[in-house]
Amino acid sequence: MRNTKKYNCVIKISAERFVTWHAVNDLLRMVRSLDKHYPDWRYFNVFDKQTGAQLASFTKNRRPTAKYL
Repeated sequence: MRNTKKYNCVIKISAERFVTWHAVNDLLRMVRSLDKHYPDWRYFNVFDKQTGAQLASFTKNRRPTAKYL
């Protein structure tokens, strides 16, 4: 059965700029995409899509180790 976890992520991509990605379902793929499109990203916070509760925070040096939390 496919994992249906969905996250919203708020990413700090520069000293003064943030972006929000909605309906993220693979954190490892998202980090690869960040490295490609925003190589200077600093950190991101992961929120539960349904409840809005913050689940985790990751940095460029402390990355997620699994697709899902």
